[in-house]
Parts: sequence; structure tokens; C-alpha cells
Amino acid sequence: MYEQHYGLQSPPFAITPDPSCVFLTAAHREALSGLSYTVTRRKGFAILVGEAGTGKTTLLRKLLKTLPAESVYTAFILNPTVTPSEFLELLLADLGVESIPESKSGKILALHHFLLNASREGKTVILLVDEAQKLSPETLEEIRLLSNFETAHEKLLQIILAGQPEFNNVINREDLRQLKQRVALRLHIGPIPPTEVLRYMSYRWMQGGATRELPFTADAVNAITVLSHGIPRLINTLCDNALMLAVALDRETVDAAQVADVARDLDMAVPLAATPKPVTQRLPEAPRSVTPVPQRPASNGTPVNRAPLNGSGVNGSGGNGAGVNGSGVNGSGVNGSSVKIAAPTKAPPTAAPIATNHRAAANGRISRTGDILGLKNPDRYVRLAARPQDSRWLRWLGMLVGAKNI
Repeated sequence: MYEQHYGLQSPPFAITPDPSCVFLTAAHREALSGLSYTVTRRKGFAILVGEAGTGKTTLLRKLLKTLPAESVYTAFILNPTVTPSEFLELLLADLGVESIPESKSGKILALHHFLLNASREGKTVILLVDEAQKLSPETLEEIRLLSNFETAHEKLLQIILAGQPEFNNVINREDLRQLKQRVALRLHIGPIPPTEVLRYMSYRWMQGGATRELPFTADAVNAITVLSHGIPRLINTLCDNALMLAVALDRETVDAAQVADVARDLDMAVPLAATPKPVTQRLPEAPRSVTPVPQRPASNGTPVNRAPLNGSGVNGSGGNGAGVNGSGVNGSGVNGSSVKIAAPTKAPPTAAPIATNHRAAANGRISRTGDILGLKNPDRYVRLAARPQDSRWLRWLGMLVGAKNI
């Protein structure tokens, strides 16, 4: 409908598994390489797991397209909800066997003969089963027994099972542990990453033979990314319907509002804002300059810092740091912020300045005490009188030795 309007040769967003339009993400490319390795090296068993609509069937068809048709026999079973006997009948029919026996034993013998003849011709026989999560345990056991067709050097039948994530639960069952042990390779594909949705849409657009740029605005692409969760089938469905709506409205471009309308028509969960919210990033703040700590002179002229005790405000520590003389100056600093301590206009009346004459006086008292006690090196005890409150200790010591002028 819209192909002629946009000058396209074919619908770019068809939901059929067209191998010529497969978009290979890193996971899809790895899965395709693993499938090719399993077939060409005749490993026997491989499992491909992916969410619905992520491109499992398209990838299997891409694999068949990459293999030379003259050197392989293929059987592609798309509906595995059959009995084990019916499964064998589908397998033989897809391989081209014309006369299919009625009994199960006859079918197994016919398949064995076919595999031996193909091996003598140098050809590879491949069995691909889609929707493998629908296989019954009995049919899975029958498939495991088919892997017993082998020579001393290689497997005669290469089996690839593709299913949705719940197939993992099936294959991990205790009664199917023998089948699990025979799996040579387990592969997984997922949705298209959000950063690659635009590239996927552009790729499909060009595969449709477009001669103009993709007619989706940036907001429309973001809306499709959010609504589809990166699943290719949903991306195709949204794009296809949005283009038809744009032609009906006589619009040249598709915006986010049209995508949201289409999503509602398809009964998809539409968020309040169809476009993802931008991620706000905050740059780290530049470090502030350190303000020098103000000083004030002591009573004898010796400058004394008013910095708070315990290193408050240094290296990111914060809180209230009382001054050395108990002046209560706040030295707050948080997360590396510089400390700015305001100097008081005048010292509190209760402040007792620490000066060098106090140590000298303490030295004198200790020396006299040392003389009385007969100490040879009284200077080592100066630390005992480093604070004014130690004078009480000195007087008590003098009373013990009978000294009065201490």
C-alpha cells in the first residue's frame, strides 16, 4: 500500500522469515557460525534458544541458504506437535522418500537406509525442528534415538532444535538427561540492543529498495525502541502499520504520536511517554579553594591557630570542631569542601592562652621537685606538668616529701 508512495520495490518490514533480510547482531552472527560448525563438522546435536520474534526461523533459513544445495539433504519440521510415529513420517516425507512404510519399524529402517546412501554420496542430512518447546518428552526421546545413526567417525544425521526459552526447562528434565548429554552446542539469541534499533530499521528500509532516507523521526525511533523491546518482529509490525497510517494521513514522515496510535490499535502496552526519558548525567564539581585559617596572637605574642581539634574540615571530615581553647569555632567541611573558619572579634574571657612561659614555669616546678626527690634528669617528667591541671599533682608530690615551695 505504501510502497508506491515511498518509491519502494518491496515491503521492507514484512514479518515473514526472509533470509535475505536477516540482520546479524553479534549474538545472531555467533549463533549462525555455531550452527554452521555443527553441520559441517557433523557434531550431531545443537540447540538454538531465543524469545519469540527474535529471528530463530529466519536464522535457520539463512543457514540453509549458506550451505551448497547439491551437498545436503534437509528436513524442516515447523509443527512438532505430533506423535513419535507421525514425526518419523514427516521426516521421511521432507527428505523426499516416496514410499513410506506403515509401521514404525519400517519407517526407522527406511530412514537408516537413506542416511547410509547419503553418507556414501558424501552428502549431509540435516533435520531442523522449529518450535521445539512444543515437542513432547516421547518425541524428544525418539529424536535422541535417531542420533544413534552413526559410523565409527561421524554422525549420519545432524539435528538442530530451535525453541523459546522454556525449552531450556524441557531439556533439563531428569528423564531427558541422556538427550542433554548429546547436545554438542547450545546457542542463544536475544532482542536487538536499543543502540542498534535505528540501524536495523535503516537496513530493512534499504532492503526494500528505498531511494530516500528512512521517514521516521528520532522520537518515532525511540518510541519503537521502547514499545518493541528490541524484538525484530514487533519492530517490523510497528513500522509497517505506522507507514500505512502516515500515508492515510498524507504525511511524509512518521512521528512518535503516530507510533503510539498504532501501538494502541495493536493492543500493545503504551507508556505515558512513548519516548524513553533522557538519562541525566552529573559532572563532578570542581574542588573549591582552601581558605587559610585565621590566627590571633597569644598573650606573649606567639601566634596560635584557631583550627578545630581532630582535624575537622580536613580531607572531607566535617562537623563542629571546638577550638583549642574551647572557643567553639565551627569548622565544618563535607566531602572534600574547603573549611572556612571565622575568627572571633575577641577571645572569650574564659580562654586560657597556651604560651611557652607555661612550659617554662612547669620546668621550674619539676626541677625543684626533682631536686627534692634526688632525680638526676627531671626534664623527662616535664610532660607530667604540661597542663595547668597537673599543678595539683605537683603540690601533692611536694607534700609527700615535705616540700613547701612547689
